[in-house]
Amino acid sequence: MLTFRKYAPVALAIALFVGFWGAALTGSLPAPRPVPNPCTSNHQPNYCEPTKDAKSSFFALVAQDHDAIESLAAVAAVIAGVWLAVVTGYLWGATHDLATSTRELASGAREQSYEMRKTREVAEKQFAVGEAQLAVTRARMRAFVFLEDFTINHSIQWPQGGVIFPSITIIPKWKNSGATPTRNLELRVTARQWEGDLPEGHDYFYLDDPLCTVIGPGANDWSFAQTFENFPADKAAAEEQHTIYVWGEAKYLDVFSETPRFTRFCSRMRVYNIDGDYIIQMSAYGPYNRTDHDGA
Repeated sequence: MLTFRKYAPVALAIALFVGFWGAALTGSLPAPRPVPNPCTSNHQPNYCEPTKDAKSSFFALVAQDHDAIESLAAVAAVIAGVWLAVVTGYLWGATHDLATSTRELASGAREQSYEMRKTREVAEKQFAVGEAQLAVTRARMRAFVFLEDFTINHSIQWPQGGVIFPSITIIPKWKNSGATPTRNLELRVTARQWEGDLPEGHDYFYLDDPLCTVIGPGANDWSFAQTFENFPADKAAAEEQHTIYVWGEAKYLDVFSETPRFTRFCSRMRVYNIDGDYIIQMSAYGPYNRTDHDGA
């Protein structure tokens, strides 16, 4: 519609020019030669009977004049050629406008595609940053259970020729340092008197059933007490051979995933004689100390 309005004035001007030019050319055509009229015959001045030639149509008369036919044919050819040129020009203009519009649309589509691609890249980066921040937040908030300390109760006696702990009780103290509670928490502990170091490849076994419990955010819980009697404190302090090993494991889930979590520990009891005062200290021992972050 826009193309028609744009080129309509040009087509109209050309049509008017062709019309005037054709009229001028038609006026310059030679006049048709006169045809004798039998009605003016000297033999019959008062009577005229139409002949067959007098009744001929205009086209029959024109057909008798070859110059007129050629002139009319030339005019028709010129008019046809001009109108063909007008139509061709109109079609060219329309095609040009269509090509321009197509290029503009293609350019706009390319720009839109580029903007969409940039928007998608920005969205993907923001999504990745959000996922990383969420992972950090979960790691900070999730439950993490570890051995915090031991509660140790003992008494001391000085029988003839030595020093003993008549009773010594060791209770592992666990803590959840996360901001969310545990799920399916199981606590296991084993304690054994031993001479010297544990052998390489020692089996950290458990005989008792696990303690199933829940530790809330920042809270503590304790395993079952491990009690020993008549422990030779003087011998443990002098030789540093007679000792007690305590090992344990906490298995649980956090609230964010189904990933199995665990914490394991192994501690060795050491006895120190400080001016006749026998002090107990528990220290980490061996390769059993690890968490799920370290691997099984």
